[in-house]
Amino acid sequence: MTYTLQEAMVKRLLGYLVCVALLLPVTSIAASLDEAKAAVDAGKFAQAAAMYRELAAAGDAKAQYNLGLMYARGDGVQENPQEAVKWYRMSAEQGFAEAQYALGVIYFRRDGGVAMDYDEAIKWYRKAAEQGHVRSQLNLGIVYLRGDVVPQDIPQALKWFGLAAEQGDSDAQFNLGNMYLEGEGVPASMVNGYMWIWLAAENPQDAHGRSGKRKKILMYLEAKMTPEQLAEAKALAQTCQAQHYRSCKLA
Repeated sequence: MTYTLQEAMVKRLLGYLVCVALLLPVTSIAASLDEAKAAVDAGKFAQAAAMYRELAAAGDAKAQYNLGLMYARGDGVQENPQEAVKWYRMSAEQGFAEAQYALGVIYFRRDGGVAMDYDEAIKWYRKAAEQGHVRSQLNLGIVYLRGDVVPQDIPQALKWFGLAAEQGDSDAQFNLGNMYLEGEGVPASMVNGYMWIWLAAENPQDAHGRSGKRKKILMYLEAKMTPEQLAEAKALAQTCQAQHYRSCKLA
């Protein structure tokens, strides 16, 4: 098939317009997300909620999560746990890890107007954890270690604590240390236990101010260790810290 010069120019123009039309919605949504965040930062919560609602209705997963967060906190909208769950779920079903984690937290709580559902909580924690969400990994480790809402599964607890610890979560590092001290699912080891608790105590990401208590535990352990054990544990811990907690060697 051949085209006249005029037909070819029209065809090229139409192709250009289609490309522009495809690009415009993405640019608009990105700008609107930025504007909504700016409104939140400025304390204009009602304005931000309206922006997020428009984007959420169009299917934007991050906007759906943020709108759910506003309903959970009552920022710019009347607090409504059911609405929060609605928007979190829409976001979570698109694979947004923060929304999946938020659902896990809500379904584990005993208040907030949403019925507890441990199966749902664990399902969403797992989906987020498999994407590398560190607090979900920590919470799964706790669930499997405690064994009160699911059968205790020490290998699973070790797996999820280990993944969270590698990402620098101080609580996961501390829990691993205790498991090595107690020999839960691993050979009991004062050296390995000290190593992980030292890492937790020295972790700059300790968001809960637990470093002081953990250092007291270290002092207690030091009194029970031989000089050789203590030297080995500290050397392993310092090497692990220098490697940003990745591929840490154990005794």
